[in-house]
Amino acid sequence: MKTLIDAGITLNHFLILAAVLFTT
Repeated sequence: MKTLIDAGITLNHFLILAAVLFTT
């Protein structure tokens, strides 16, 4: 369960970072 949560958080951070890079 912890691994799934960590993976979700990592994916979230990646998506946020990608959004920032694409919008700037």
